[in-house]
Amino acid sequence: MYLDKPIRDHTLLQAIARGNRPYENEAQEMVKTHGFVLDFIGIFDKLEKALAFDSDEINAIVRTSSC
Repeated sequence: MYLDKPIRDHTLLQAIARGNRPYENEAQEMVKTHGFVLDFIGIFDKLEKALAFDSDEINAIVRTSSC
């Protein structure tokens, strides 16, 4: 994945997770175990902030369904 425009917070995490998804196709003997992210504009400087979340704050927002 090439990062060439500013993204941050949840969007940054989602982009990294998308590129890091494993893939396997046994019929064609194709296996992708990890992704590669090339940061052209310094986005990873903001990664620490995107990963620094307070679990108590998240638990206050997320609700489970009783269905």
